[in-house]
Amino acid sequence: MQEILISRRLLLAGFASAVAAAPLRARAQGRASVLVLGMDISDGRNYDPARMSDLTPPLTNGNVYDTLVTLHPGDYATIQPMLATEWGLTQDGKAWRFHLRKGVKFWDGGDFTAEDVDFSLSAWSAADQPGAGIDANR
Repeated sequence: MQEILISRRLLLAGFASAVAAAPLRARAQGRASVLVLGMDISDGRNYDPARMSDLTPPLTNGNVYDTLVTLHPGDYATIQPMLATEWGLTQDGKAWRFHLRKGVKFWDGGDFTAEDVDFSLSAWSAADQPGAGIDANR
């Protein structure tokens, strides 16, 4: 079973960064069974999750990337599994332990591993990255 440990500070910062605003405009097709939403994403200068700092990249990336856990609309108090199947505090209470879902593949067929999560969190928390500002080692 793959596991990864994440500090409480990094986990809370991740949840805070996941909050995104609703689109300003929506347009729908004429068919009753299809809803197409359109929005202006021209403010996006960087779609790298570790560097984005504009309004729309988080909205766009939410349709491209999966996260360890998620929240469902209407129930923002209950954390739901996504790439993590279960999680909990370590015995010393200083970090969280996540168990990762098996069988997840990247677009190129590569396996999803704990090392991928570590890479993403390390890139996101690097102090020299614009838009990051979280130190995973604290």
